Amino acid sequence: MNNTALELAAMGGTYNVLNTAYAGGADPTGVADSTAAINAALTAAPLGGWVYLPPGVYKTTAPLYIPPQVTLTGYWHSSHIDSSASCIQPASGFTGAAVILIVDQTTGGYDVASNQQGLFFLTLDGTNLTGDTIDGIQAQGFVHGVILQDVQIRNMPAHGLLPVANSSGVPYSWRGTRLVADTCGSHGFSVFITDCTWIDCESINCTGNGFYLDQSPSNSHFLGCRAEYCLNGMALTGAWAETGTPGGVMVTDFSTDANVQNGVLVTATGSAPASFSNLMLRRDGANGGSAGGGYAGFHVSGSTIPVSVDGITVYPGLAQSDYANSPEYGFAATSSAANVSINGGGVLHAATTAWHDDGSNTGIYRGPNLIDRVGSTNSFTSSFNGLQSSYTDVTFTNPTTGAVTDLLSVSGLWQPQDTSYLAWTYDPMLATTSGAPANNTITLARVNVRASLSCTNVSLWVATAGSGLTSSENYSGLYASSGTLIATTADQSTNWASAGLKTMALSGGPYALTAGYYWVAILPNASTVPAFTRASASGLASSGAAFMNVGLTVSAARWATNTTGTTLPATITVGSNNFLNAPYWTALS
Repeated sequence: MNNTALELAAMGGTYNVLNTAYAGGADPTGVADSTAAINAALTAAPLGGWVYLPPGVYKTTAPLYIPPQVTLTGYWHSSHIDSSASCIQPASGFTGAAVILIVDQTTGGYDVASNQQGLFFLTLDGTNLTGDTIDGIQAQGFVHGVILQDVQIRNMPAHGLLPVANSSGVPYSWRGTRLVADTCGSHGFSVFITDCTWIDCESINCTGNGFYLDQSPSNSHFLGCRAEYCLNGMALTGAWAETGTPGGVMVTDFSTDANVQNGVLVTATGSAPASFSNLMLRRDGANGGSAGGGYAGFHVSGSTIPVSVDGITVYPGLAQSDYANSPEYGFAATSSAANVSINGGGVLHAATTAWHDDGSNTGIYRGPNLIDRVGSTNSFTSSFNGLQSSYTDVTFTNPTTGAVTDLLSVSGLWQPQDTSYLAWTYDPMLATTSGAPANNTITLARVNVRASLSCTNVSLWVATAGSGLTSSENYSGLYASSGTLIATTADQSTNWASAGLKTMALSGGPYALTAGYYWVAILPNASTVPAFTRASASGLASSGAAFMNVGLTVSAARWATNTTGTTLPATITVGSNNFLNAPYWTALS
């Protein structure tokens, strides 16, 4: 016998629902309607009273109402309907908003504020219910300090747990431990309730989201929770604006498995932050078996709330044996998302792309120590991203003491992000001269991209204006290291006919660039080719081109020329590059 049952036995079973004093007594066989008997016992219980539901199945036809400071407890709850469980099983003719209703003081006609209700050791089984509107547990209005423990909610047509606001306010400051929402027709747990703590709660096989955080559940904690085979494991959505009040939600040790869309989806807007730590997101994005669909282990789409993630593992797989490998992405930022920081210490393993930024986003920061993996669980390519998105780490290890110094932090060297740029060939202070590239020839200047970024423009500085530039035959563009043309600018025949900084938009941008190197291409056709600013290469004589590209093959040249023509081709053969002794300055933004 558990402690609760012992305590009740010591009380003499005064509020045992089988007592015939309560509307004739409840029927634990599930044959007779027990609604009136259970509600009578709940009404009879004083403040601080416990109403005991002995093991059995209790048929109900209308909601059970839990008064203030009264606890309804069973003997235990079970994943099966058997004699060890205290099971409430609404009949097919049930009418009402939820199997259990907890309402505000005015609605309930209570003498005291509606608070401190308890539900312990219960199974709510909606197997007999039809339609799509009945919840397992519903709270209406200002209901404060409810305690839920070891409650299983199964087969509800609508939500497992749903708070509803009314003129009295909203539910507030709940605690839930070891709760299960299993096979519900909508969200497992719809919990925008503020100042709550949810521990070891599971949502499984629900048609809606496992955990649905619509509006900010300010100052709430989710500890050790999980969501499996739902729509999204956890969805943060709606307006999270916080004015003059503390806000934010904390999610710790959260796991997902085989959800239809994303493990975690964030679309919320506003200023209230969300903090995640130690996530294990597995086999999400099943998408009905076909995978794809743009789904990710962690997906931020159009969200503006501050989101920080410390410690994340995304792991793919087959949700069922005949399903495709998913998710498509490990982390995804899409639709003008902003204010996201994914910090180090984790693995992003996905079917197609570990880190996906569609180029429309701002303030998406990737920290160090994230491992990227692409492919199946037993056949994948792997890369390590140990660099900050803002700076390239350059360190010195003292051979005597072993102390490691970040040279950038102590040197004061300027980086592209210290200005308005994302990456460049070198600090512009080193560009001490200028030169005109060859006419009708593609000149390439390599730019190293240290972490994923969104690129819209390429920049050059025209030191001496060109003349006689042929219309529609003067371009800049961007090539991938493979030689594939990513994008080209509009014709620059007018723009290059004057001196100064030329910030040239890439047509169709912005473009999502992953870590690697790229070439900015310069293709002029003019009677007098414009001279572009570059570093000096004087004194190098015939060895200059080789020295400018020292340690590199022509396929990865720092500065080179390629094919001739008047337009930038869709691909160039990088093995046909020719080393160039002309270190032009260029930048990405």
